[in-house]
This record gives sequence, C-alpha cells and structure tokens, in this order.
Amino acid sequence: MEKCKKIIAVFTGVLIIAPLLYGKGLPPSNIKIAYTETTLDITWDTVPGATGYNIYTGRLAHIPKKDKIKVNQKLITSGSHFAYIWHFENGEKVRKIKGHKHYISVTSVFLITGKNHESALSEEINNCYFDGFKRIDSRKAILNILQKSQRTSFLPIKKLKNRKDDFIKFMEGPGKKLNGLIEKHIDPKETGGCEPVSTILVKILKNSGLHAYRIEGNFIKEFHTFVIININNVEYILDFTANQFIPDVTPVMIPRDFCHLNEKGKLSETGNPVYSIAKIYDADQTELTKDKSADIYRKIYNEVINYNE
Repeated sequence: MEKCKKIIAVFTGVLIIAPLLYGKGLPPSNIKIAYTETTLDITWDTVPGATGYNIYTGRLAHIPKKDKIKVNQKLITSGSHFAYIWHFENGEKVRKIKGHKHYISVTSVFLITGKNHESALSEEINNCYFDGFKRIDSRKAILNILQKSQRTSFLPIKKLKNRKDDFIKFMEGPGKKLNGLIEKHIDPKETGGCEPVSTILVKILKNSGLHAYRIEGNFIKEFHTFVIININNVEYILDFTANQFIPDVTPVMIPRDFCHLNEKGKLSETGNPVYSIAKIYDADQTELTKDKSADIYRKIYNEVINYNE
C-alpha cells in the first residue's frame, strides 16, 4: 500500500509539471516590431498551450520584470499581435512612444491546475535606432562611421564633396557648439525644431567652407527635415534634432546605405525607410522665417558663427 502511494505521488507530480516540460512554459520567440514615431506594432510566434500574453517595457536594458511597466491592462487573448500606443501610469493613460526609449519583452501565460502561470521574459527588442551612429562630436566617433564607398544611388544633384578632416574639425568645433546650444534652448519633445535647425546647420557648414543640402522628407512616416553631406564621395544623413525621436542621441550621422530599419529596430541596408527624401535645398535656397518664433534660432546661429575655439 505504501508503495502504491509513492507511485501515485510521483505520477501526480508529472501531471502538474508536464506543461512546463513540454515547452508550454516558454516565453514567445521571434519578437518583431513595426516602428512608427507614435506606435510600436509588436508581433511574435504563437506559443502552443498559452492562454494569452503580456507585454512589458523598460527604460533600461535587461532590468527585472518587477521594474518594468506592464503595457496591456488585460491579458492579450486575441492572438500574437499588439499595437502599443499607450500604457497606464498611476492610473492615468499616457502616450510615451516618441521621444522615449523602450526595451520590449513579451511573456506567455498558461492555465495550469486552475491557476495562471507566467513564463519568463522573452528576448528584448528596443527602439534605440541610432546605436552606433549617435553623439558624433569627436574624431573617433566619426571615423567609426565613415565608409570608403556608397552603394545607394547618389542624390540627383551636383555632388558637393567635402574632405574628411575638414568635417571632423567642424564637428569638434562649431558642430559641438551648435549641438550644445540646441540642447540648452530647444525642448525636443515640445518643439522639435527640425526645419529651422537644418536651415542654420547648412548655413553654418557653408560658413566653415563645407557644402551640404537641407532635405525635406520623412523620418519613418512623420514629416522631418535634416541635412545630407558628402564626405570623400559618400553621402551621410546629419541630424541635429533626432532627440525628438530618441533621447540623448544628437548629433546623429548615418551613411545613406543604412537608412532603413529592420524588424529588430536596427539601422540596416534593407527594411522600411527611415530617412526618406522629398525636396532638396542648398544653403542659399533656405532661410529662417522672419517672425519671432525664429528669433532663438537666429541667436543660436550668430553665437555659433562668432564662436572661437
């Protein structure tokens, strides 16, 4: 009789843990995100046996689940897809996609012996698009980005080439001064300022003997203006207002070969366009508006022009 009790106990234990042993306790895999400025459209592979899913975000990489924010208020049971537009903080609905870092993980939820059991966190996917291309205000940072050649078609206009050393000198001097003044006077989440900033940037570059174009186009799907500069016969995006999309990244410099975004949130040669081009202006074709809203940008421009290292 005692032997029978032991056998029943062992058999019962196997039944309880069987869902975990056969993969049903695993987190989702193949996490992908379709990015826009205001939405993270998240998908993942279905986990057999899961009754639903939860999504978590954090402001830092690889923090424990207890320190993350749970995005969904109710268990996601409609499938392996979720459009993250807002979440709750202190009982209030908040929209914090644009201008905020997100480290996204997904969990699976299983009903085992009448109780919900949640898996560990999945792999983490982030929206730190500019990693490897940000804060290019030093010689070392710029040299790490420069390419020897370009595969993407060049702009359909006259090539205005610049020497590498001249550009580095600019970025270590007037460029760094300009970025500091922008961060001091312009709130990227409130103003953005891409149009006036790109206007004064091409003019400050020209004043330093460098040639560049001001571009009107899109960042992903949102209207945006930025600069394209040719250095040693390779074109680069130069963006002094990228902080409105992700904090603490400007100035950003990206080879045009890498102006696409893959499903893992990384700049690459293929994927959805990040910086798309609609109109092109040289330094003499673009001016600040004459109204008072541009006064701060005129002040910044004059400070940089009169700047002496």
